[in-house]
Amino acid sequence: MLPFVALVAATPLMIFQGNSVLITPPKQSHYPGNATFSASNFYCFAMPSGYLSFGWWLPADPSYGHDRCRPNSTTFDWYEYSTKGECTSTECRVHAVNFENSDKAKRPAMDFDYVASLINVGRGDLGNLAVSYFDEENGAYAVGTRRLLTGATQGSRENHDCHAAYRTLAELHRRHHVPLAFELVNPCTVESDEDDNSQQSLLEEL
Repeated sequence: MLPFVALVAATPLMIFQGNSVLITPPKQSHYPGNATFSASNFYCFAMPSGYLSFGWWLPADPSYGHDRCRPNSTTFDWYEYSTKGECTSTECRVHAVNFENSDKAKRPAMDFDYVASLINVGRGDLGNLAVSYFDEENGAYAVGTRRLLTGATQGSRENHDCHAAYRTLAELHRRHHVPLAFELVNPCTVESDEDDNSQQSLLEEL
């Protein structure tokens, strides 16, 4: 949910793994403790002209695990893509649709406008936080982080995840006939034959 593409304006294209917490304000109360919290774990292909992502809804509960959130999974909960939008180096204003991962889902579960901004508060990926909100009255807002997979070294876990996520995204695009405004190409670091074999072994262990 909300892949935070404010982070892609300076990058031609990328795949990343993201985590976000979505906070929905209470309608009948002014107390923040009455807000609704939910979380998502997702993989996203993003570029300045748009994005495609897939992911899982998770309870905002420290006792809940995320073992099922794998880049080669076919049992993700949802997929999402942008239909229009524009980005600067620090902000994106996007219209997107979110579908349940089902062949029976003919209409989006969510159809929304949102604004996402990048906040740099520390070193590395974990220091880059994306803050976003639904651009509507009493709209929900979210905070998220990302782990960049594009540009990883050969044989690394990140590069294995990058290729696995790309294959899942490509199959998702084909299966659901997603009308993207851009070409879905593999941005991951090319693996050598030896690394490719080790990658396959690693994916089988996932």
